[in-house]
Amino acid sequence: ANYLDKLIVGKWLGMEALGYYNLAFTFLMLPTARLASVVTRVSFPVFAQIKSKKRALQAFFEKSTRDISLALFPVYAVLILFPEEIILLIYGQKWLPAVPLFVAFGFAGWVRTLSTPFPQLMRGLGKPQLWMGWLLVFTLTLNAILCLVLWKNPELVAAAWTRTAVKFIVEIPMLWILARIVGLQFGPIMTDAAKWLIA
Repeated sequence: ANYLDKLIVGKWLGMEALGYYNLAFTFLMLPTARLASVVTRVSFPVFAQIKSKKRALQAFFEKSTRDISLALFPVYAVLILFPEEIILLIYGQKWLPAVPLFVAFGFAGWVRTLSTPFPQLMRGLGKPQLWMGWLLVFTLTLNAILCLVLWKNPELVAAAWTRTAVKFIVEIPMLWILARIVGLQFGPIMTDAAKWLIA
């Protein structure tokens, strides 16, 4: 789900383009891998304990997503607002072509934040196969759309914005459906996220 698009970008646009794409993608993954792990580390046993208590499960699902979002939304906002400064400070001028990719993946990071609790939720509910199926469908959809876009417009920025657009247009509805399948509501989480982004 996270790496097939890199193979496509590398094959279609070349190794230099893949280097810029991979750099920006690393910054997309880093906040959820490092900061969100504080919450997700304890969420699996909690989800497992309360899986038969729907109100408690919904409340903890919302709280864990809210906590992760409060920590990570500002981090991704910094990536969107100051990509050039981040690249110059950490990597130097030769990596500046990655600036528009940082912006695109910063927006994608907001959706990634909302999906972070789902793997542990599915494990806690004893339904990891649902998450595996979800990943397969998302991977096929993302990469089919990416191939179509690159066939029409073989540019690196187009590849990055395609991944971001798919996260908003496809991933959010898929998360909503997955939550409904296990008897949870994704709407309150989206409402909170919208309030934080507007505020």
